[in-house]
Amino acid sequence: MYWQEKIHYLKQQYPTPQFNDPFWRGKNVIATIIDTFFSFAQEDIYSNKLDAAKIKNRELIKTCSVKTLYQEEMDKLPENTNFWLLLMNPPMGAECQIYDCQKNALRELLYLSSGVPEPQFYIIDKKYRWLVFFDVNRQQDIAAIYKSPLQSMIWG
Repeated sequence: MYWQEKIHYLKQQYPTPQFNDPFWRGKNVIATIIDTFFSFAQEDIYSNKLDAAKIKNRELIKTCSVKTLYQEEMDKLPENTNFWLLLMNPPMGAECQIYDCQKNALRELLYLSSGVPEPQFYIIDKKYRWLVFFDVNRQQDIAAIYKSPLQSMIWG
């Protein structure tokens, strides 16, 4: 229930189109992401946990400190553009959860979900032109940023 309260708070703070929870459509959106960017079947989503190693022709863009990730890299997102944010192992206990949000709501959602020890998340272009995976290791203070083979206009 606690996570749903956070989502409700975000909906009030960032009304549509800034933040949307595509609850019923979520499975279909995730299926499209899998079909477009991953090398395994949709049925395997929960057993594979959308492992970054399964990204088709993934490429490491860079590694940076966790502070740099949240303060500089997230600033690269343009204003007034919606993205899919796919959270892996969010605080609510689900395997993954997807949200439709603009930069400010996305940053707030990442902050609200920061209680996870090793956060992993994807930001995906809403037209499925690119995917970027963020793998955060708080203990080592490092974040690895990977992209799909499709060109990301934001992260090289």
